[in-house]
Amino acid sequence: MLTELLRKSIHLSGLILPVIYFFLDKSTMLIFVGILTGIAIAVELVKWFSPSFGGFFLQIFAPMLRSHERRGAMTGATYYIISAFLCILLFRKTLAVVCIFFMVLGDLAAALVGKKWGRTKLLGTKSLEGSAACFVVCSSMALI
Repeated sequence: MLTELLRKSIHLSGLILPVIYFFLDKSTMLIFVGILTGIAIAVELVKWFSPSFGGFFLQIFAPMLRSHERRGAMTGATYYIISAFLCILLFRKTLAVVCIFFMVLGDLAAALVGKKWGRTKLLGTKSLEGSAACFVVCSSMALI
């Protein structure tokens, strides 16, 4: 659970993107997040094709990675930045900001509840309890 809290505290830093977007126009934000997306994808590619860099990456980030990420799967951070980029690209500012908040806070709730109380498995390692937590958090935010 401590590892999950560490992961999610870092994940919460993802809320900085919608806050930054509040102050920037769409074009500037797309350039900024596009650069971050390019860096994240480049790191993933170098990690996969360079065993020495992959080992270095693991030495630094292993405590925060899930087991499948340690075995070479793309990290959640890369999925996040790609998703944020697509939200900004495809939606108007207010909707993109809400979507990114849903993604960060809904995932946080799902992971914490699912890890602690998740018993009813849905897809692979996903639980009904975690999914319900995500739904409740996102629905609550939508009502605000």
